[in-house]
Amino acid sequence: MKACLMKVNYDPRYTSSTFEDRFRITSGIYTTPDKKSTKKIKERISVDFSSNDKRLSQKEQFRRSEGSFKITSSKSPASGVQLARILEEHNQTITRSYTMPEYCNPSKNKLKKSEYLELERKARVAADKAIRNKKIFQILGPYNSLRLALRRRGWVERFSNIPAADKENEDVTEGDDKRKVIKPWLEDNGIYAIMSHCVRNCTPTFLFSVKSQDVDTRLIKSGQVVNHYGKAKHFTTKVGLSVNIRNVPWYENANPNQFFPRSYKLDEADERDSFIDDFRLTACVSLLKHFVNNHKNDLTKDTTKTISLKSLEMAISQCELFIAERHHEDLDKKSNKKLQDEEWDILLMDSYTLIHEGARVTNVTENMLDICKELIKKLQPLLPQYDLDGNRNVWILKPGAKSRGRGIYCFDKLHVILRSSEEAGEGAMPIVQKYIERPLLIHNRKFDIRQWFLVTDWNPLTYWFYNDCYIRFCSADYTLADFDRSIHLSNNIIQKGYSNNNAKLPDDHMWSKDEFIDYLRSESKEDQWKKKIVPAMKLAIKCSLLCSQELVESRKQAFELYGADFILTEDLQPWLLEINSSPTMAKNTRVTKIMVDNVLEDTLKVVLDRKTDKSCSTGHFELGFQQQSISQVNASTDSHSLSIQGRKILKPKPALKR
Repeated sequence: MKACLMKVNYDPRYTSSTFEDRFRITSGIYTTPDKKSTKKIKERISVDFSSNDKRLSQKEQFRRSEGSFKITSSKSPASGVQLARILEEHNQTITRSYTMPEYCNPSKNKLKKSEYLELERKARVAADKAIRNKKIFQILGPYNSLRLALRRRGWVERFSNIPAADKENEDVTEGDDKRKVIKPWLEDNGIYAIMSHCVRNCTPTFLFSVKSQDVDTRLIKSGQVVNHYGKAKHFTTKVGLSVNIRNVPWYENANPNQFFPRSYKLDEADERDSFIDDFRLTACVSLLKHFVNNHKNDLTKDTTKTISLKSLEMAISQCELFIAERHHEDLDKKSNKKLQDEEWDILLMDSYTLIHEGARVTNVTENMLDICKELIKKLQPLLPQYDLDGNRNVWILKPGAKSRGRGIYCFDKLHVILRSSEEAGEGAMPIVQKYIERPLLIHNRKFDIRQWFLVTDWNPLTYWFYNDCYIRFCSADYTLADFDRSIHLSNNIIQKGYSNNNAKLPDDHMWSKDEFIDYLRSESKEDQWKKKIVPAMKLAIKCSLLCSQELVESRKQAFELYGADFILTEDLQPWLLEINSSPTMAKNTRVTKIMVDNVLEDTLKVVLDRKTDKSCSTGHFELGFQQQSISQVNASTDSHSLSIQGRKILKPKPALKR
């Protein structure tokens, strides 16, 4: 019987319902599972073992030993006895730890000695090859499909104990997928744990994490590939996209009002005032549209609710004023048409009564209908979002930097929107966006499109469009009379809590792209997918990236996968709602079970495989846009060519007095 001094500790990362998972040999100090009832053992302890092979060193004998160990303490016998008693009571043997991962739990991996030695040999051979080829990776998050794809390419993982997901601030969390899976280091009898131990001192050359904050970019070394860009929040948060999308005309011959619903930051006074002006004008236009569309019904409507003709006349005058301003006509003559706040309050209340409560206009003159129709014809070309506006003036209030549908609500009254934004609290950065009142519906359900794309460079800007996507349905029939989240928010994290009562749609509220195209085919619109929808989505993504290009931190050894959300209007025009960093990779529906594996595999084809083979397959990814390289001026080397030329301008002398 020989002894070997070792340090052991309780590793909380491997806590489970079984006692045997709680004891690990590590380089730390031992702490018992129940910290409240058992004291920590801080001193060195002796681990006694028996071995038949006396030629081996004590350390090697300990490494290869099996069965029970006798534990004593050199400094405090009581501590050693206490620990030994705990092990004996639970019929427990010390098992191998995360920091010594080649030691796997004997109760779970019952290998013969020869089998284990062969397993260890294979692991070391694979690890040595990966070290030579610089194929060490680290994954911080629930991306098992990516892990498997890298293993197939000969990469070896160095496991980490950094938290897998952020439950507060990302589109993805571990909670998306409730399936029980084997820990990756325990797969295949623990061979990957042995590999990880072999590369424990190697720097990973490929880092993939949920959050960009998981990796300190200041510590990234040359040659390390990471899956995030710094400061991408300028287009991956609602507030960032809302602000920067307005700069599109400076970079591209496109109008953001034709693919992004107008939005405003309510925590800034100027934008708040602009929103109030927009809401008021939209109310006037909505009042005119409602009057024209329902004039015949109003003549026969039996209702006691009415509004005065004066409100309709005020709405007409404000629309005329807007048209005059856009045409740069003489505004002095029309200054008397501007309304005071008190008049606006009356007009808005009457619009609510007319549109929301089904009232009618009294004392309508004969030519009023023609006047409204003519005005609407003039307004349409001046309002790019005329068709999506509808006539109820609904807006959607969103927190500026949250995802997964959190804190999002619909409103159709100005004072309620302003009050709710104030109640959001400091730092919420509330964004109000025009709600798309006339979306394309399938079986009377609202839906959106989750479209992936991959950025591999910011100079020159290079992004890859994924030729596959999925459709997310709401679980209740569409109506603007009810603002329940099940009707209006199609996020899977929200809808999975509701049951589906439409036999024509799946229970998981999701379609594949092929199913959607089949629906278009049934409507004789199949060609619109390639001719209209896809080109419009590509343009919207391109514009979003261009207007943020100068703000994002560019790094050559980096890439990032994003998820863009689009809604189609009745004319099949895609409207960009938001862009998500770290889009969810949960495989909790029949559609995503296939697509998630595909997109992660195809991402590696673009990011890794193309480095050595430019002609290799990129899967479903196709090049969406590649910009010409933009030269960057280096002030330290190029400033010698700068010069300023000019001549002195003499100050004129005052005229002499006579």
